[in-house]
Amino acid sequence: MLADIRAGRVDAVVCWHIDRLHRQPIELEEFAATCTSAGVSDVVTLHGDLNLGSGDGLLVARLLAAVAANESDAKSRRSQRKMLELAQSGRAHSGGWRPFGFATDRVTHDPREADAIRTVAARVIAGESLTSLCTWLDTQGITTVAGGSWRLPTLRDLLLSGRVWGQRTHRGQLIGPGQ
Repeated sequence: MLADIRAGRVDAVVCWHIDRLHRQPIELEEFAATCTSAGVSDVVTLHGDLNLGSGDGLLVARLLAAVAANESDAKSRRSQRKMLELAQSGRAHSGGWRPFGFATDRVTHDPREADAIRTVAARVIAGESLTSLCTWLDTQGITTVAGGSWRLPTLRDLLLSGRVWGQRTHRGQLIGPGQ
């Protein structure tokens, strides 16, 4: 959009609310500078129009940007607190790919994948290389949770994960027993 404003293809901006346009004050300043240099002063939202070409309009936009940035930061802090709470209680977090060896509830073991972990761990302890085990997993039709082939870092991370021996980690640190 900024490129289109700079190129003169835009003479006004329409958005739901100004905080949907940007979340950080620095983004507003770049947007306002781009609009000013291109002669675009009208920003229309469902909640009212802002004239970025006037001092009062820019002030209102800056205030709204500061409020949006604060809300974004507060949401991030709440999310981080929740993730720590889950970790400290041993519960798994939701989101992202399910962990290999577990069903989608992240607690119940997937029998085939759990067996593969036990087999691979025993073979590593016996001295077999991770590279040969990646090949073995692929030839057995055991894919990663994303459905891909095994790579050395993926297998190494799996085997070093506290999850496979019942521990819960948070930000790379062991927290305690997992669920």
